Amino acid sequence: VWDMRIDMLPSVPGRPPTAIMPIVPPGEYQAKLTVDGITETQDFKIFMSPKEPYTQKQADTKFAFWMEMYQQVEQSTQKVIEAIKIRDEIAEKIKALEESGGNVNRAQKQAAVVTDIITQYEGAYVSTGRTLAEIINLPATILSKMAFLSTILEQSEGPPTQSMQEVYAKLVKDSEAADAKFESAFQGELDKLDRILK
Repeated sequence: VWDMRIDMLPSVPGRPPTAIMPIVPPGEYQAKLTVDGITETQDFKIFMSPKEPYTQKQADTKFAFWMEMYQQVEQSTQKVIEAIKIRDEIAEKIKALEESGGNVNRAQKQAAVVTDIITQYEGAYVSTGRTLAEIINLPATILSKMAFLSTILEQSEGPPTQSMQEVYAKLVKDSEAADAKFESAFQGELDKLDRILK
């Protein structure tokens, strides 16, 4: 059974997934089933609802916009996941240094600087609250705003409105600004930590 949606996006570890699952437009599709190396395929069609006054072109425009948003969120999510992996690796290195009896004071201080940069970057995209009360009281993040926009798109009929496109363009700029801020602060501080750990 297929709900006519694109698969759920990957999520940042320990955080809820970003609920953007575009519904495919009317068109021709194919189901494929492979069992014991034998593949069977079946063509089928998805039709426009007869209650909808929109054209195929408008449905395709809506889907293209939705998928652009989906891919933007996927790229941002992967960047945050990579940053979190580095944060986890740093924690492991500091722990290993502590266990070896080495001088960890400078390393701990610099690790805290790098960790804070990564945590701020994560917080720009996803809520870092530990409880529901904390999450509710934190400002909306880039990915939560994207998910909200996707929900509006899902509930609306026809192609995206001008205001939807303007909101999305603003969120893309916010994402680019968050990436630039992270990149300008991160690498230099990580290099300092690497020199201390050598």
